[in-house]
Amino acid sequence: MKKLEGKLERLPVLRKEKFPLSEIEDTVFVRVNLDEERVSFFMRLYEAGASVPPLEITEDKQMIEGRHRKAALVRMGLSEAACNVYRKMGREELTLRALAANFGGSQPPTQADINYTIKQLLEGGMTRLGAIRNVKDATGLPINLVKRTVDVILLRIKTEKVNEAVIAMVEDDLTAAAAAKKFGVEVVDVKSALTGKKRNPDKNDFESIKNALTSRFRSLSAANAKAFGSLMGQLVEKEVSADLVGQSLKHYGQLVKRMTHNHDELQKRFDAITGKDSKKEKKEAPVKSGSKKK
Repeated sequence: MKKLEGKLERLPVLRKEKFPLSEIEDTVFVRVNLDEERVSFFMRLYEAGASVPPLEITEDKQMIEGRHRKAALVRMGLSEAACNVYRKMGREELTLRALAANFGGSQPPTQADINYTIKQLLEGGMTRLGAIRNVKDATGLPINLVKRTVDVILLRIKTEKVNEAVIAMVEDDLTAAAAAKKFGVEVVDVKSALTGKKRNPDKNDFESIKNALTSRFRSLSAANAKAFGSLMGQLVEKEVSADLVGQSLKHYGQLVKRMTHNHDELQKRFDAITGKDSKKEKKEAPVKSGSKKK
């Protein structure tokens, strides 16, 4: 795939055509989440018969720009949308053009959205220099600001991989070398995370693992909360049945129970290895100082 290193030239529209919404693919994203208020805004515009810009897609029906408009049309029960059609392009260019289109729109991406996009580009194989040049060209942001942002994201990616390697050592019983190779990081960084250079080793180990686990848990909890929040809203508006929501909640409850079961199994393994009995320790409440035995 061709690597982008230069400016994004303005592309000519090949044609204007209507396409079924089901055929238009969202394969790249430059916003962390859809803005529900924005979707509702476009729904009101469509319902009022206002002039709304067409979606922008490639010849192979990959979305470049217009995700909020597409979501509005889908929720309204419509089946097709007017589109401006451009030539085919690779994933990197598609991502950068989506970023540029959103940056020049009425609702520019947030810093979190920009960070999210840069992370996708870097994890997709774009070099540091390529990311700096291309993001600067797509957004028009000062190059020093883009450099700082890219470097922060690179450090974040490295830290996440090192944390994943540390967790793999604990959960999969891997050596530092094997874990480092699996996640593409230096062995010295994994060992440093484990030993905590110039810091308490046990504290550093726990903090690394805790941060990674907490990040995963919060991300999953937020996603589930958003999903069920949307379902409840649709239930109030009678857009979905109570049976559907009830089945979804029941399944969610089963997943929570499974997660609890997995935790209990891990605790049993820990107790077996260490010779401790966590359940017994919890039941044995400490005797308060000064209390009298009857």
